Amino acid sequence: MSLQLLVYHNNSAVFFPLFVHGVELNLQTGGTLQELLCDQLAIAPRILEDRLQTIMLNGKAVDDPGNIIVQPNDTLALSAAMPGLAGAIMRKKGRYAVLRSQINLSGNCREPQDSPIMKNRITIKLFNLITRELGPQLLDRGVFVKTANLQEMFQKRCLSIKKDCSQVLLNKKRIVLKKFGFKQIMEKIKKQEYIFLQVKT
Repeated sequence: MSLQLLVYHNNSAVFFPLFVHGVELNLQTGGTLQELLCDQLAIAPRILEDRLQTIMLNGKAVDDPGNIIVQPNDTLALSAAMPGLAGAIMRKKGRYAVLRSQINLSGNCREPQDSPIMKNRITIKLFNLITRELGPQLLDRGVFVKTANLQEMFQKRCLSIKKDCSQVLLNKKRIVLKKFGFKQIMEKIKKQEYIFLQVKT
């Protein structure tokens, strides 16, 4: 099931809390993490180098994304620089990286024949300023979200979302919000574990 929302004035920030829970994308696995970030998610190399200061894959800190192979069902967390000592320790290639040696993912590259390239579901989480930079393009591309997380957001932010939406399509059929609001949408999607969400401007 798919839900497409058209919003005014590039105002997709109301959906950013979904990235804390994690969204899922169908991406090619078997290649390096750097390839996934730059080639598939279109993250500019300068952003990868300068802005993405903390990269976690399955709870392990990554210093060199070019030396890490992405596997099916991996969970990737991306963050800009975090404050304090904890932020300094988690920063990739930072001077305090040695203090997190027990949770480092130093390299899992394998021979090409052992890492077939195929599309699989990957979970992506975004935090702090990186959400502002990468969130809109991921929402525009479309992500799979847990229906329970989407329903919770609708309940908490219904008025804000309704105000910012110019059009809503459920399975490519237009929903008139003034007449039905989001209750009709929530009723229709409640039996789905995941829903494909697009937020376009």
